[in-house]
This record gives sequence, structure tokens and C-alpha cells, in this order.
Amino acid sequence: MCGIAGFIDPVLKTEEAEKLLGSMLKSIAHRGPDATSIYNHESTWLGHNRLSIIDLSEEANQPMHYGDLVIVFNGEIYNYLEIKEQLVKLGKKFTTNSDTEVILASYEQWAADCVKQFVGMWALVIWDKKKKTLFASRDRFGIKPFYYIQNGNRFYFGSEYKPLKMSPLFSNELNLQQVSRGLQMGWVCYDDETYFEKIKALPAAHNLTLTSGVVKIDRYWDVVTGRYNDLSQEEKTNRFYELFKDSIQLHLRSDVTVGSCLSGGLDSSAIVSMVQSLQPGTKYKSFSIYYEGKGAVDERPFIREVIKKYPAIDPYYYSPSEEEIKEHFHKALYHSDVPCTGSSFMSQYFLMKLIGDHKIKVVLDGQGSDEYLGGYMHTFYRVIADYLRGGNIYKAICTTSDICK
Repeated sequence: MCGIAGFIDPVLKTEEAEKLLGSMLKSIAHRGPDATSIYNHESTWLGHNRLSIIDLSEEANQPMHYGDLVIVFNGEIYNYLEIKEQLVKLGKKFTTNSDTEVILASYEQWAADCVKQFVGMWALVIWDKKKKTLFASRDRFGIKPFYYIQNGNRFYFGSEYKPLKMSPLFSNELNLQQVSRGLQMGWVCYDDETYFEKIKALPAAHNLTLTSGVVKIDRYWDVVTGRYNDLSQEEKTNRFYELFKDSIQLHLRSDVTVGSCLSGGLDSSAIVSMVQSLQPGTKYKSFSIYYEGKGAVDERPFIREVIKKYPAIDPYYYSPSEEEIKEHFHKALYHSDVPCTGSSFMSQYFLMKLIGDHKIKVVLDGQGSDEYLGGYMHTFYRVIADYLRGGNIYKAICTTSDICK
């Protein structure tokens, strides 16, 4: 995780702009403790807080330059080596071993279409000094956040709400429609809307281009359904396994130690098991949270079953006390940026704290798999809605009932 922030604002004087960007970066310093740098070109200011993952050298720090291009980037492009090999054949030169430089060379080669090559998660901004155009992009599933405020030729962006609250364009006016969605459904955003009227979110799988004060937003990807309809159940199972295996192999690319969150559920257990299958006998740290006392949730029996099968796993556990939860509650909310529903955010907070205490920068996690694998009943709502929209009431009923068996 890195932090990006910046703006294009011809109204601000140089000293004022530099001080403002410094404050914006300080507000998200927790996102990248390894290096902080800024770039300025006329009224364009880009800032970056780095968490070093790929190519730990100072040459890989950001903002990074490549010809007329300058980038600030949060995320990781997992297939950067394959893209780099392709670009070298096209005549591109590289001076670092970073995925960041691969993004820049890709943009120089393919312009906005470069993101279609990427397998990974990202929120990025590229400034073209020659064309005086700002290009921004967010990954296909919106894993990495990207917020912005625009008013004419004044444009501010950041990884979180915090830096944008310092913008002279910000106001505290709430977006009451989003407040209602948050209260009723637990949604933290909707399309490009956030909890504040002034702050917009770049939607997942979209690019943004800013030229002469005009913002253009385009979708570059969407889910394709029905691709495997002609396969048998066994073929689908094998295909899923191969895709899952390939994904884990790519995610293990890192110049720092990689660990895993392990809850004992199917998703995180599958990830840890695959890592051990790919790297048999290799020591691998896992991190888990559990609770004690009345009504407590303790999934350690399930976790131990995984560890029993793969003894090379080095498990770490933590059980937050009631006093600790009270003490850290507001800090956890502060880092969440938005109102939180449920209690899982507190478990996630203490889990990440445990991981940080062990100096681990990268962990693989099972978050998000339930949404596309139907892990809970509520994840079937969209499937049922699609059937009803297509007039297939029978299939809609069969999704939630044994009547069709």
C-alpha cells in the first residue's frame, strides 16, 4: 500500500502549493513510511508516500520520470515481468526493476489502453509534461481507492478523504443519498458518489483524463459472462483451479517477505494451502485473530487443521481484549475514512496491527471471494435478480430452494 496525492491548481502560489501538498501527504503518511517525494511542473503537483515492495532501491521511488511522463502509483502490477519482456522487444529501455517503470513505458507505448494489459491492483496518475494531460486509472475491481475534487481547471486527488479535506475546493456538505445507502445497505460508495458532495470516486475499471480543465471518464473493462458455459462441471473445476494457481503464483512476486491472513475459512485456507503446494516446506507466516469469553468467535480449531497438513506454516495469533477494542475504536474508524457497519473492521484493524508488528508488508487475504463464489446467501441476490430480469422465474426459485432437485 502506498499513498498518492496531488493537484493541478493555477490559483495557488508556489510556496502555498508546496506547503499544502506536504500536509496532504502527511495526512496519509501511514500508507507509505519508506519514502516521501513530490514533483512540480508549473501548476501541477504530484506527491507519493512509498511502501517498497518491488525493487527496493531509491531509483524506484516516486514520482518517477520516463521521458515526458511522470507517475505516482499505488498498487502492484503482478504481470509486470511479462509486459516488460514484450516492451523490450518493442525497443523500450529500462533503468529499474520496478513495476512502476513498466507502467510508464506501457503508457508511452499504448496510451490509455495500457491498463488492459495489467493484471493487478492500482490507482495511478500520469502527467504528460509535453501534452499537459493528466491520466488517472483505477483497477478493475476498485481494490485501490482514488478520490478527487474538480472545479474547472482546478483538480485535486488522493488515496483517501483526508488529503482532499485540505483542498480549498472541499466543503463539509454531506451527500445525504450516500448516507442513506450506508445506513440501509452498508455501502461505502455508489458509482462515483461518496459521503461528501464535493468528493468523487473514480469508479472501478475506469480511466480519467484531464485536459485543459475538462474531465473525461471512460470504462475500459467489464465482466464477461458465459465464457465457460460450454464446459463440463469437471472442466470448469479444473479451469478454476489453474486460474487460482496462476493468480497465487503472480501474487507471490515480491522483493519483501509475503505472509497470509488465515481465518480457517475456505478462502484464506485455500490461499495458504496453494502457497504451500507451490513452495513445499517453505516457512510461511500466517496471522489470525480470535476472541475469548462469552459468545466469542474462535476459529483456531479450523486453522490448526490447515497447519496440521502444512507444518511449515508459522502461525501467529492475537486476541484483542475488550479494553483494547475500546482504546483503539476511534483510531480504527479514523483509518477507515467512512462510517463502518458491523464489527469486522475492528478485527481487521487488529489483524493488520499484528502483521505490522512482525514487519510484514505484504499478505495474501481471502477478502472479496464470497462476492463472486457465492459464499453467503446475500451474494446470490444479484444472480436471482438477473434471472428475474430475464423472465426465468424457475431458475430464480431453484437458486434458493431444494424444490428443483
